[in-house]
Amino acid sequence: MVKNNALKSDDLSHFSENNIVCQLEWLIFKLFKNTKKYQCYSKVYQMTCIISITNTLHGLVSEGYHATLRDIFYSNPSLYKKQTISNNTIAMITRLIRIPREFLNVVSTSKGMIRGPISVFGSDLSGDKYNRNKIIEFDCLSKIEGMGHSISPYICRLMNNWRINIYKNISFVLIIEKDTVFQRLLECNFLEAFNNSCILLTAKGYSDLPTRALLYQLCNILPYETLFWILCDYDAHGLTIGATYIMGSQNSAWYDSDFKVDRILPFPLPRVADQLANGIIHKQSIFQLSKSNIVRINMVKQRFENCIEVSSNIRAQWIKICEQIMLDGVEYEIDCIEQLENWVEEVIKKKLASINTDELEDHKEYSYKYSE
Repeated sequence: MVKNNALKSDDLSHFSENNIVCQLEWLIFKLFKNTKKYQCYSKVYQMTCIISITNTLHGLVSEGYHATLRDIFYSNPSLYKKQTISNNTIAMITRLIRIPREFLNVVSTSKGMIRGPISVFGSDLSGDKYNRNKIIEFDCLSKIEGMGHSISPYICRLMNNWRINIYKNISFVLIIEKDTVFQRLLECNFLEAFNNSCILLTAKGYSDLPTRALLYQLCNILPYETLFWILCDYDAHGLTIGATYIMGSQNSAWYDSDFKVDRILPFPLPRVADQLANGIIHKQSIFQLSKSNIVRINMVKQRFENCIEVSSNIRAQWIKICEQIMLDGVEYEIDCIEQLENWVEEVIKKKLASINTDELEDHKEYSYKYSE
């Protein structure tokens, strides 16, 4: 099976280059218009910083160049004085125009990694907008990058211009919290155990927008039979990471987009008592839940209970794992599991073998919109 798809143009119309330029020009006009109202130094200084950085962002987007947060600070260090000032100003601008910084061509170091039978190709948008005829293609199953392919921080701006080619039937997508676990699975030929019919992906901790954007596109391309799991630590942080993939970030400092993947299921982890009895984990690897972590788990649970956008089936499984961790009263890191590679492979094979027609119908109920 070969699939060759991209997001519908309407999905990202708000983030088109022309619209972003118009939004930035509107912001500059509005700021200039309101500057006369402010008399105190702090307000005038804040407006000056916003106008200066908005002008810089306008140049980046209209000319097709990219910059880091550090680059923007050094574009006028005498004005910004400290990088925290320029960073906070950029964050404020993203909230004012409701566009993530990645779409403003403000990039950071690549975090995400992916490995699987897919190739991505399209126009090279890394240079200025007058030299974009070069076609780039990379294979995420290439032997040259056997330990995973980096997910480009530019991918958000490329999504309407690039295409994903899936050249195998994909049984499941496994999102992994930790890079160490991601590397361990690849080292033991995890993909080959499933005849390369799966995709592994990690954001090395809390997800960044480029990783979620690529996962969002995969979710739109892959059929409803494809399962999405996330393998994360058995604690509050692991649950929060899973919730971010499904319901988006709660970080109020930066404006974030809605690249939500509400098909993701928690990896089926048994009760801690059962794992101890079966020698899956050892007693010295588990720790008592702190009061603060219990509060955080309850907050994640409440997010799922109140998020009606996520299907009842998905919510039920996430609420169940939240309650299970609190009932166990302990936490542990996923990489302390004995022979983790073999155990994960065995669990997935059993799960895939147990899927029957009824389960597929249930999965179809909450995933149907992705197969359209």
